[in-house]
Amino acid sequence: MRPYKELAVPTDGVLSFAIRDGTDRPWWWYLDLRGTPLYLIGNACGTCEAIYQRIQNQEVPLAADELSARLAEGVQDISNDLLQTVVPLLPKGKYIVGVIELRPTRLDPAQRPRFVGCHADYFWWRPFYEHPSENVYELILPFVPEANLSRERIASYRAQLERGQTPTALALSMVDERALAGRFVERALVHFLLDGHHKVMAASEAGRPLTVVSFLRETALTGIPMIDVKVRAYYGGAKFE
Repeated sequence: MRPYKELAVPTDGVLSFAIRDGTDRPWWWYLDLRGTPLYLIGNACGTCEAIYQRIQNQEVPLAADELSARLAEGVQDISNDLLQTVVPLLPKGKYIVGVIELRPTRLDPAQRPRFVGCHADYFWWRPFYEHPSENVYELILPFVPEANLSRERIASYRAQLERGQTPTALALSMVDERALAGRFVERALVHFLLDGHHKVMAASEAGRPLTVVSFLRETALTGIPMIDVKVRAYYGGAKFE
């Protein structure tokens, strides 16, 4: 088992969550970048499918150059200096921070599986399990258009992965659970990619896993539950089941 750390962020950083008006009441939930909407997440009712549509593009990485270099080599442990470097990027709230391993698959809207709430122009996905009344999966959401990614850098990371090395991405994460039409449960572990677009694309193309330093926001928002024992176990190194 890998230990995870707990962290409290007292004020909003570069990123923040906001619920804005719609039809004269707070309704649409966003991830903001410097106070400007970056992603439309969905509405606040908790019974409609999530949206996850990028509204503006952001050049990456958001992480500092020194941290980006460390992540490129691969990170296994959460150090205090890593925590303090990332805190200025984060929305206020309580977090658990862990190194998770995942094997992403790149999808676009035409490939989006049924009962997966995501309308980003491209994204990465990994299913956990699906039952007749529940679909549980993982999403990695990009901040930049796919056309802006460097094929040379992707190839470099792919070669690194195929040599058995494991570079690390960085993400702001949250759990999004919705009871669609009050019946079918759609539950997603969502990662907004702060650093590592080329690494994640390389892992997807190579069919190999990579690691992610994930800052999982524990604080609940309207219609969104707090994380549970199963998610905590996953961040401790257990299989999600």
